[in-house]
Amino acid sequence: MLIPIIFTGRWPGYGYIAGEAPDGLVTINSAPGVAIVDLFVRSTRAWVRSTRSTATGTYRFDGLEVAVVYDVVGRDLTQTYNDVIVARVTPVEYT
Repeated sequence: MLIPIIFTGRWPGYGYIAGEAPDGLVTINSAPGVAIVDLFVRSTRAWVRSTRSTATGTYRFDGLEVAVVYDVVGRDLTQTYNDVIVARVTPVEYT
């Protein structure tokens, strides 16, 4: 069971994970596309939050603890393609 998080307008962490050009975009059949992107804590498999990528394949999770390692899972909305997991992702600190 997933427990909803009430967003107060400010995430507590000091870093972010983002799907950005050129190598981090969400792609579907080799083209940038819209997908559900889920974020999990790697060590516990606890769900952190989800977002939807834009039509250009970009996404972003803000306010993440930089000392925590995450798994990012992309899911095709049409369920035509298998999920894609990017494992052991560490957030980038805000500058």
